[in-house]
Amino acid sequence: MSLLFEGKEHDRLETLLKEYAVKKGFNAEVNFKNGMNPDVLLQDGKRNLFLGDAKDANNEGPSNTSTANRILGYIKTFAECVSTKEISGGYIAIATNDKDAASEWKNWLNAACEDSGLSNPNFMVEQLSINTFIVLW
Repeated sequence: MSLLFEGKEHDRLETLLKEYAVKKGFNAEVNFKNGMNPDVLLQDGKRNLFLGDAKDANNEGPSNTSTANRILGYIKTFAECVSTKEISGGYIAIATNDKDAASEWKNWLNAACEDSGLSNPNFMVEQLSINTFIVLW
């Protein structure tokens, strides 16, 4: 995780994303074995994983190569955990603060998941407030 882009807005999105995951039943904090650290990585009691990252639309979109590569790394690690049956499945999510950015993330995430071997990704955008969008599959 790069601290370069983090600030109050990133922190707000991260907090809301974690609360969202907890409401869905994910409450056990876990870590990827490879040391990658998304903003939110929680497991439920059924070996499902919630992988989420907060992205301030002002500086972290899918066109930012560093950001995209980092998220792709998380997705590939998630896919590997599914293929090795370390996890049963779960959710991949991005929280952002702009409707257009959410749409960009949705398209990018669908392609990235497909390219990473996850079958038939179908990300949806859920608007939590005027400035909070969760892109989720």
